[in-house]
Amino acid sequence: MEIIHCGYGEFAREQSIEPVIWPFFDLFVIHQGMIEICIGRKTKYHLSPNEALLICPNTQFSGMSKSDNVVASVHHFALSPESEEEVVKFFCGLCKSALYIPLDSSLMGDIERSLSLNDSVLNEVFTSEIQKHFLYIILGQIIVKLNKELYHSKYKSAFGMLIDSYYSNPQQTLKVSEMAERLNLSVSHFRAEFYKQYGEPPQRYLLKVKMKVACQLLERTQQSIKVISNSLGYTELSDFYRNFKNIVNTTPALYRKHRKFLG
Repeated sequence: MEIIHCGYGEFAREQSIEPVIWPFFDLFVIHQGMIEICIGRKTKYHLSPNEALLICPNTQFSGMSKSDNVVASVHHFALSPESEEEVVKFFCGLCKSALYIPLDSSLMGDIERSLSLNDSVLNEVFTSEIQKHFLYIILGQIIVKLNKELYHSKYKSAFGMLIDSYYSNPQQTLKVSEMAERLNLSVSHFRAEFYKQYGEPPQRYLLKVKMKVACQLLERTQQSIKVISNSLGYTELSDFYRNFKNIVNTTPALYRKHRKFLG
């Protein structure tokens, strides 16, 4: 790693960063206030404390502080293609331009502030080495965080497709074992991952989806409650009434009557 420049300091309100393209990485970390970073002409990021933006090499960006007394760290650095090729591929593969990262910046701010205050006392080579290892730690934290997010987002996408298909066909009866098999997961693993994403068991969540469809049909159509019950896969009207009241806290008839009164 080569440290091009590391800075820590305050920005006045509406202090601007003119459009620029650097052939290296830029890491902006906000410790206080708010700053806006524009990537190219279209994408804007509004960074607040404990938020960071990693900008890939050869990306045009500009910016402006959006509040008084903005305090930020700016790191310009290059990674060696030979010794750090996998790291370069990792970040550039994830983002062709910039990557937004929620990050605890309190420790970073303390270290940056200490380095800036002791700049005249500390040896330049020593300071550079601290900055270099400091950046390695930050990049390591980012990689761990992103790997976790990618791991969970893989399941989130699969769960989303599963729920979308259920919305389209709410009369189907899905067993947890069937859903787990679709995602090539064990039942216990499926339950655990689903709960992480949605905060409740899969069957309870899907029942809420089914009752949401029931509410839409009660509001938007003149179909009888029995017809709606049948369309949602119920063979017994009493089962539909019981589940509806369990989720919506009222009966289908009262729900329809109340919605008509409101609308």
